[in-house]
Amino acid sequence: MKTKQPRDKFHFTWRRVDGYNKPFNFAMSPRERGKTDSTWWEKIYSSWYNKKTPWLYLVRQSVEINEAMIQDIEDTINKWSIEEVKFQYTKGNFKDGIVDVKISGELFFRIVSLSIPLRRIKLAKIPNIGGVFMDEYIIDPRTKEKYETNEAFKIKEAYTTWRRSYEGKGFLKCYFAGNPYSLFNPLFVDWNVDIGKLRKGEVYVGDTFCIEWAVLHPKLREMLLEKNPLYQFDEEYNQYALEGTAINDVNIRIGDLPVSYSLQFVYTSILFT
Repeated sequence: MKTKQPRDKFHFTWRRVDGYNKPFNFAMSPRERGKTDSTWWEKIYSSWYNKKTPWLYLVRQSVEINEAMIQDIEDTINKWSIEEVKFQYTKGNFKDGIVDVKISGELFFRIVSLSIPLRRIKLAKIPNIGGVFMDEYIIDPRTKEKYETNEAFKIKEAYTTWRRSYEGKGFLKCYFAGNPYSLFNPLFVDWNVDIGKLRKGEVYVGDTFCIEWAVLHPKLREMLLEKNPLYQFDEEYNQYALEGTAINDVNIRIGDLPVSYSLQFVYTSILFT
């Protein structure tokens, strides 16, 4: 699809992940890799423009749904679109946790909050759905953010209902993007991901999912180092934002037991009645 300005090859694209053809797809990377931009332009808007297949956009809390968030998505698309895009939506629906965003009267995407009751989430299905996307999936507990109770189960239940409205080839696909604050999250736990086998720059593939731990292209890394002094002078922030290191997991021991490990003590208790 033609763009207002040329798109480079330094930023993220879902092509590598899509090659594995899995229903659940996850991309994590350092900041500024372009995951959000690529998803909204290449994956969601381009598909809608050609096929008019609306998407479902997941957020964790209803309070996240506001004008600023929707405007940011509109600005992202207008950065590339030759024709100016203008969103239409009803502000009064923000508090309900389900909001339809339209373009010229046609549904473009539906925002659904995971914090609302599961029944309402499942009823939020849309005809001829194009896909499901959730951005900023991995949270940072240090900022007191929290995952939803039974979050992975909610997503699976919703998917089972929403997929019935999918009319494309194969199966409905879900896409999740995030920065690697930590490798421990509800989806990875539910998918039984072996955290020790996740590697930067590589793809981890399961039966129903695919995870890419993307890294920065050398030229993009060079550009970012020139523009943001934090990357040069704040080593901890550099490891997270530029190197994509899961900084919250640094002191968590994972993997096999240490060499020559042995069990020394076993404590038991006996209850007499």
